[in-house]
Amino acid sequence: MMFEGKEKRLDLITELRATEEWKEQSGNQEERNLIEGYQERVIDGTIESLQADIISKTMDNLSKELVRLK
Repeated sequence: MMFEGKEKRLDLITELRATEEWKEQSGNQEERNLIEGYQERVIDGTIESLQADIISKTMDNLSKELVRLK
């Protein structure tokens, strides 16, 4: 399951690694702040996506259980 999750999000992992390299190579603090802001937005988007997936699966399961009980 972990391997499948890693494979699904390989592009995200690559993107986050690239932003770390950009941050290390940036010349001034303003660039670093922009890169850190970008990283936070990417991570927040990923977290929201995972939450939405879990919530939708839970709601689907509850809906099926309600139909079964009726």
